[in-house]
Amino acid sequence: MYIIDGPPLLVDVKWWSDECLILVNTAGEVTVADVSNLENMLGSTPERGHAITAAHNGQFFMLECDTTVFSYSRLSSLSGEPVAGEEEEGEEEGLGLSQTYMVLRHMLYSLTENENFRPPVVKGRRKVIKYSLLCLKSVTPQECYERKMSKEEYGEALVLAKQYDLDCDLVYQRQWYNNPVTIATIQDYLSKVSKEEWVIQECMNRVARDYETTRELLQYGLVKTSFREVMECGSEGSDSHCDEEKEGELSLEAMEAELTKCERFTAQQTKLCHYRHILLSYMDSLLTYEAILGGPIAADEHFDDEFFVNFRSKNLVQATIEYAQEGNGRAVEILFTHHSQVILPHSLPVLSNFPETTSVKSYKSLLPYIDGDGGVVLVGLEQEPHRVQDWSELPVVRQHCLIPMDAHLNLGKFLYEETPAWKKYQAPVTSDVITTWYQERAREIEQYSGLVDNALALVELGIDNGIKGLDLIHHHLKTLYTLVYQCNCNSTVTLSQVESMSDLEKLHRMTKEARGSPTFITAFVQMAVPFLSRVEGMEGGKARRQLLEQYMVSLAKDDLVSCQAIFQQSVKKVVSQPQAPQGKAIIRDVGDMMSLALKCVYSCERCEQLDAADRILECLPMGTTGLSEELHVLHKDIDKLEDHLSAMEILNLYGTQKPISHIRNIQDSPAEAKQLMVRLTRGASRQPSSGSQETFWRNLLQHLLTLRGRVFTCVEPSTCYQVFTESLLCSGQEANIQLASQLLTSSLQTPSRSESQISKATPPSGFSYQLPYDKSVELVVYAAREYFNSAANYRDRDMSLAKSCLALIKDCPAAIQSELNLFSSLEIVEGFGLGLLPLQVRLCENKLDIIKRVLKECPDAYKQSEKLFRLAHLLGLDGVETPVAMPAAGIPMTPGQGHTSILIANTAIEKEDFRFAHKLCSQLMSAQFPPAWEVCRKLAGQGQFKELQSKLELTSFVLTHCPEEELRHVLKERGAMEVQLLSAESHDSGRSSIIGRSVQQIVTKGTGVVQQFIRHRPLGVLGKQSDQDVIEECLEQLGDEVERLCNEEQVTAADQLFSKMAVSKVSLQLAIYYACLQIYARTAESSDGEPLLCPPATLMSHVISHVIGHSTAEWPVGVQPAVELLQCYRTQLCDHVQAETLLGLGTGIDVQRFTQDLDYRRETILSLARTMDTNMFKTAQSLAKPHKVAEWELYMALTTWLLTDHRQTYSLVIIPTCVCSLPVSDAQKKLGDPRIAEVLLSNPQETASRLQEDTYPLIPGTKYGLLLVFYTLLQQCAEEEAEIKNGDVDLSIHVALLKKFKSAVRGMDYKTLMTGEDSVSVLRPALLATNVHLIAKLAAKIPCKACDNGFLSSEVVFRVFAEKLFMTGDGKQTEPQDKLPLSTRIELLGRLLKLWRRALNGASSAEVTGSSEEGHNSIAMEMALEHLRSVHTAALKRPQECSEVYAVCSKMVASGLRLDVVGTVLDVTHKVQPHTMSVLSLVQEALSHALEELRHTDSEPQDVLCKIETVISSVRQHEQESGRLVSSGQVLAIIRPHCSDSSHTVDTRRALLHIIEKHLTLSEDDLNLLILYQTQAILLNQFAVLATLEHVSSAQGRTALFTTLLRQASTLDQLQVLECLLETWGEDSRFPVQESWCELMEAMSSVAEGATGVILARAGRSHVPEEVDEAIWHKLSSGSVVDGLKYSLVAGGVVMKKSLEQLQQESAVPIMSADVFELLIVKKQVSLVVSLPFYIQLSAHLQSPQEDISTELFTKVLSCSASELSERLSLNQPAKRVREVAQQLFDGGLKAAAGSLVLSTQQFHPNTLTVSDGVTYVNRLMRRFSYGTPPDTVIPSQCLILVTTAGEVGVAHVNNLENMLGSTPERGHAITAAHNGQFFMLEVDNALALVELGIDNGIKGLDLIHHHLKTLYTLVYQCNCSSTVTLSQVESMSDLEKLHRMTKECLILVTTAGEVGVAHVNNLENMLGSTPERGHAITAAHNDQFFKCTPFLHRDTTIFSYSLAGEPVAGEEEGRDVFLC
Repeated sequence: MYIIDGPPLLVDVKWWSDECLILVNTAGEVTVADVSNLENMLGSTPERGHAITAAHNGQFFMLECDTTVFSYSRLSSLSGEPVAGEEEEGEEEGLGLSQTYMVLRHMLYSLTENENFRPPVVKGRRKVIKYSLLCLKSVTPQECYERKMSKEEYGEALVLAKQYDLDCDLVYQRQWYNNPVTIATIQDYLSKVSKEEWVIQECMNRVARDYETTRELLQYGLVKTSFREVMECGSEGSDSHCDEEKEGELSLEAMEAELTKCERFTAQQTKLCHYRHILLSYMDSLLTYEAILGGPIAADEHFDDEFFVNFRSKNLVQATIEYAQEGNGRAVEILFTHHSQVILPHSLPVLSNFPETTSVKSYKSLLPYIDGDGGVVLVGLEQEPHRVQDWSELPVVRQHCLIPMDAHLNLGKFLYEETPAWKKYQAPVTSDVITTWYQERAREIEQYSGLVDNALALVELGIDNGIKGLDLIHHHLKTLYTLVYQCNCNSTVTLSQVESMSDLEKLHRMTKEARGSPTFITAFVQMAVPFLSRVEGMEGGKARRQLLEQYMVSLAKDDLVSCQAIFQQSVKKVVSQPQAPQGKAIIRDVGDMMSLALKCVYSCERCEQLDAADRILECLPMGTTGLSEELHVLHKDIDKLEDHLSAMEILNLYGTQKPISHIRNIQDSPAEAKQLMVRLTRGASRQPSSGSQETFWRNLLQHLLTLRGRVFTCVEPSTCYQVFTESLLCSGQEANIQLASQLLTSSLQTPSRSESQISKATPPSGFSYQLPYDKSVELVVYAAREYFNSAANYRDRDMSLAKSCLALIKDCPAAIQSELNLFSSLEIVEGFGLGLLPLQVRLCENKLDIIKRVLKECPDAYKQSEKLFRLAHLLGLDGVETPVAMPAAGIPMTPGQGHTSILIANTAIEKEDFRFAHKLCSQLMSAQFPPAWEVCRKLAGQGQFKELQSKLELTSFVLTHCPEEELRHVLKERGAMEVQLLSAESHDSGRSSIIGRSVQQIVTKGTGVVQQFIRHRPLGVLGKQSDQDVIEECLEQLGDEVERLCNEEQVTAADQLFSKMAVSKVSLQLAIYYACLQIYARTAESSDGEPLLCPPATLMSHVISHVIGHSTAEWPVGVQPAVELLQCYRTQLCDHVQAETLLGLGTGIDVQRFTQDLDYRRETILSLARTMDTNMFKTAQSLAKPHKVAEWELYMALTTWLLTDHRQTYSLVIIPTCVCSLPVSDAQKKLGDPRIAEVLLSNPQETASRLQEDTYPLIPGTKYGLLLVFYTLLQQCAEEEAEIKNGDVDLSIHVALLKKFKSAVRGMDYKTLMTGEDSVSVLRPALLATNVHLIAKLAAKIPCKACDNGFLSSEVVFRVFAEKLFMTGDGKQTEPQDKLPLSTRIELLGRLLKLWRRALNGASSAEVTGSSEEGHNSIAMEMALEHLRSVHTAALKRPQECSEVYAVCSKMVASGLRLDVVGTVLDVTHKVQPHTMSVLSLVQEALSHALEELRHTDSEPQDVLCKIETVISSVRQHEQESGRLVSSGQVLAIIRPHCSDSSHTVDTRRALLHIIEKHLTLSEDDLNLLILYQTQAILLNQFAVLATLEHVSSAQGRTALFTTLLRQASTLDQLQVLECLLETWGEDSRFPVQESWCELMEAMSSVAEGATGVILARAGRSHVPEEVDEAIWHKLSSGSVVDGLKYSLVAGGVVMKKSLEQLQQESAVPIMSADVFELLIVKKQVSLVVSLPFYIQLSAHLQSPQEDISTELFTKVLSCSASELSERLSLNQPAKRVREVAQQLFDGGLKAAAGSLVLSTQQFHPNTLTVSDGVTYVNRLMRRFSYGTPPDTVIPSQCLILVTTAGEVGVAHVNNLENMLGSTPERGHAITAAHNGQFFMLEVDNALALVELGIDNGIKGLDLIHHHLKTLYTLVYQCNCSSTVTLSQVESMSDLEKLHRMTKECLILVTTAGEVGVAHVNNLENMLGSTPERGHAITAAHNDQFFKCTPFLHRDTTIFSYSLAGEPVAGEEEGRDVFLC
């Protein structure tokens, strides 16, 4: 560092270059100077620095020095810390104080210590020098310039630019960009930029933050695009058309003239004109925005630059629309004022965009109107453009610059595209369009907002504006306004509803609320009268009168009081002041008032408003003279109305209420008038009277006559008396009946006053009139009948009243006598004890039924014949028929007596009183009463009636009078009687035996007879004539061998003998006949010899008819064997007849099996139904009915047979029609039978299920016709709402595809195709040139899982077809590919493979080369390409190379590659080099090689078996794909010999059979072989017995083998081997498993320590049948309950449940072992034994050591080792065991037991424990839940842990959301994720209770956590917050957030008074304040807000929006109303 005083001196010089030097002076300045003039090349200011290095590569380093001086005081100097900021300006003090002077002062001060000589204190100083190493590098001026600008050193940059002639605009542009737009930056930076176009663009693009600057910027841009600038731009040099001074003086015309001179504009001029257009539009937008903001001052204050940027670039129409949608009418007015040229054509759509909730008055100045001349004015505002036309807007400029003249006209085009309905509002706009707009806009306002006042205001403004045609909608809106706002009508009433209402309905709605109230007339005048006036104004006064009349008439029906108020209001205006103006009167004319009064009163249907009718009449004027004819008629009608009202008053007096219209309607109808009088008198008779009865009735009669005289003049006076008398008689009072006698004529001799003597003018008064005799009798009989019919019995009070009525007539005419007889008959009926109502006796049409009922219900009534005869006489039965002609000596008998006698005789016969019956029959025969023949025949046919002579007499009478058709039978019966009579005469006494020697002789001889008839005669069905002949002839040949039939022992012997006979029709009928003889002989004791005389068929029919319908137990003990014999052989006969029918069909049916085997019978019937033969199907139907096979089953079997492959065998029955294959066309034709569809669709769901599950798998995929029928039938089932499991493809798609495929595709498996698994492979063989386009068209409907969207595409179809065509040709020529050169084919296949790989680029290599379709195709093409290349190189032309092809193909077969691919390779190679290889030979050789390897291998054969399985699997896949290269039968022929080859081991042979069973179908022989090898493998090491095929192929062989092995078994191991053998055999139902298992378990119990061995053997076995377990359990339980329980617990399942249930029912339960307790715990059955005594032992067992359990047993039960047993059972963890058992009890609902168990292990004293303690404790313990479920049912992943806001926790299953914790959910909140079957939850109340207890105990420092827990408790339990809120979250919340959460749970309440409040759920306190809000409809709260409608609006679209705190969200406008869309 150089410090030299004086001017700086040069201290260092270095060369910079050959022309420059680096100079450094003593002042620390470095310069780079030119050697010629030493001018500093670094600028005017040198760099600061000192030491420098030499220059190198255009750069050098220098050392920069920075010095800082710090001063400090003495104190600070001691501390050594400098005080910064006091830097001295000089480095040393001035030279004025010399060093000598200072020394002198020091000396003087030291000598004198005088303060005057004290030297001054010098401050300490510290100098800090910092050095920096800088590099000075040579750069270009441009780089230095850019660096200066990047460092914002703009001044130096400008100097540099000027010095090196750089672009100075870059500096100003950078400063312009880096500074905000202000007036200063415009002047300082923008104005200095020389690039005019850039400046103009900046003026257009940038916007300032304030209004003034923005305007200044736009103005500056306009200056830059002025006329002068544009013209100068187009001029060359400085020769301009005008200068700046002249521009201001030029007028627009002069400018246009100048512009016209220009032929064309340059590109720059055109661009400037476009810029000016934009700037002008921006300036206009700015001025408009200024006006909208409210002027320049407001614009400066509220200017928003971002909004203005958007606003100025926006379409003016769009901006206007947005302002209108915001409801800003003022902004819209400004836009219309300043931009009317653009916006005015779209004024109506703009106005339509105002919100419907916005007041119309806010934009009324914008509404269109009609001026005085009738012209349309769209907007009534003056147009004030911001400026005059600019020169750039002249047409000549637009023409030069190609600016369209009408660009502004298309700005509103979007309006009509979005809403086409507005097109009618486009110009020109007429008055009709204006009217339409007003109407539609009013409707929109009402429809979308419901604000009727807004819509009404719009229409009223339109009317004020002179718009015509708005009267009707104004009327409707006015009406709607009245309904909504004044009538408090339902707010949902809309304008459309009002328009659809009739005027009458509107009137009713207006007055509905006020109807019936005192304010009705006021409301009517205020609301209805204006409505009537409007109607009058539109339709005339007549319409008003008609409407008022309709309203009042309809109102009067149920409210005459309101009509009265209208009349009273009108009478004050019309009647009292007839000359006064009548404008305020409702009814303005007297005539209208009178006419309306009549109609209203007559319309009233309420009888209690009689007073209102009277007051209405009082309102009417009195009649005077000089009235018009019309008024005169009305006065007469008024008089009639008064009469009707008086009649109505009389009716009301006696409780008979009828409307007055009814009285007027019936006044001329005598019948209805009489009916009304009857009702009046009857009602009066039921009224209590306070005075004398006679007075009451006299008054009633007088009123009745008054009614007749004033109203009902059509009624005769006598009718009044008849009605009156009838009411007296029917009044139910004896006094009234006697009073009626005064009006009756009691006898013919009593004189009566006739009607002719009664003056009609002066009707008789009082009781002076008497009714005629006939009428008196009629009335008395009528009254008596009424009393009789209403009586309950003969002793009823009404019966005495009836008799009193009849007693009023002294004579006894026939009608009265008939009633008296009926009374007497009722007495006799009751005497027999028959409880009939009197009415029942009268209404009984056939009175004989009464006698029948008497005889039926009274056992001894038949003996009182005389009484019954009298009853018949009283009931009038004597006159039923004509009298019977009696013989001369006969006894006379009336018809009633005759029919009664027949009934009595029948009853006597039923009672077996034959003597009494014969007596009656004798009387009937004497009287020659023909109908008696039936009872006589019945008596003669009684076997117990022994008087044969009497029976002959009875039969003779029967023969005389019976019908002709009965004569033959009666004669036969008489013949039998005569035989009996002869037989009886030929014996002295007793009953002769006609029975032969013995049953054995009968059967012996009968057998021969039967066999003879079987050989020589055909037999028919029982009951036909030929059968009777057979039986009769058999009996004739048997002769006297029929004997001892009544011996009970012989029945059993006969049964044995009949059963030994050959089964035939005759033998069975003979057995039936024998049984019938036995039954008849043992039940009919009096039939001596009678059964043998009867034809066998008749006898058998008779006996069988009595046997059917009764069980055997109902017969006597001695008859029961014969009944059983009859039923047995009758059943056999029916089966035999049906079997013969089946034999006649020739179908090879085993008849004997058919009669015995139910399953065989059902299958046989269904097999018969599978036929095309109609007769055979009918036979199947006839067999189905008796054997209960449903018709649906038959048709289902037929359908299945028709649809499936008909060569299959469906049953064991061989049906000829099932052998041959049925043509598909015949099957389709048969399936078209409508009967089949009808029956099947009767059960659509079952039909669909059977079709899908049973039929579909059997339908060949290539039978398209059958599949079409199948899917059509399935579609019909789906239409019947059956559930169809059809996958992703709709049934209709199947039908459509099959219809197309049926005619175009052959041999393709449709079923495999529609699975989507390998669609391309299935489709490839079927693709032909004739159908490829059809299949490609349908490809989108064919599923393909390998495709992207799950379906094929046409591209895939064409691609596969192209490959097939290339490889194999189209089938029309042998080798089409030979026509292409080999090189061409190689190139083409290479390209195809490339495209294929590109299509599969998304698949992995495994997918490409694997077994998928894409992989196989790729491999095939690669191999084909390789083959072609090898052919091209002549590699395969040598014969020895065929071995290589063989090796490759063999490897392909062994690896399981698709066989069709192998076949393709063989076909291709064969065309190049012929060979004899085939896929079959390759498969055979591969299998043979593997089998030989399997035979000679010394290693593990598993690998070889895998190879065999791979080959067989590929064969099965090939066969499933309808391949024909190899079949499964050919493969089986190779493998089957090895399955029985003894050179293979048993395990190997069994493995081979398993492989065949897995992939192919095993025959029965193969299955037997498999079982044989399995049996041999099991027995190999334990038994020396060699099982053979005979041992395992039948049930007998297996039983014999098992028995032999069981006898040889002597050890437990051998028995366990037999157990495995039974498990292997157990799947075959032919083997009796249960008995063998029981024998095995019994042997085990004897070998292995009894029951313990059985239990150990059962443990770990899972395939033991349940019935075996149950049998062993019963056996063990009988010996020991403990052993039985232990075995059941080991077995599990149903046996365990039964064992525990039985144990609970045992009275004494033994002591259980530890094994039982552990098994109960392991099986989770502890909850079922809580109530048993040994539960206490189990509780102790949980705490005690567990050394005594059976280790061997539990290792088998748990399938674990002995070392793992302790851990599995938790033997060393007693607490865990207790919790597990408690969990079981808790899950079982035994909370108290679970709690007690846990508490008992917690060292609590048992005397202190209660049930509640246990429940409480276990509830808390079980907060950590284990939701593990029973094994094999539900896994934890199938459950959800659900937590509600109410603090409830449940574990629910995903299927049904059923709580797995029980019916009651647990209380809790925060939960953790479930892990290992458990989760944790938080109980806030427990934590809070703990802290509160701590505070109560005096613990300090808990206030804060108590506060947080209390807050959490409030949030969770009171505010229903989310249950996941935790304590840590509450601690992290702010107090404000907690308050918000607490107040979040609020309710929105709305009352009927239209009040809305937001109330907290806890205390319902209104959170909006003390005063509720007014409103109605609300929406649900969302995002702290909800919507309500204003109180007096009728639609809910005017909206309030509130936060939950009750404050308005959207600001306030007009109070608190916030109007939103």
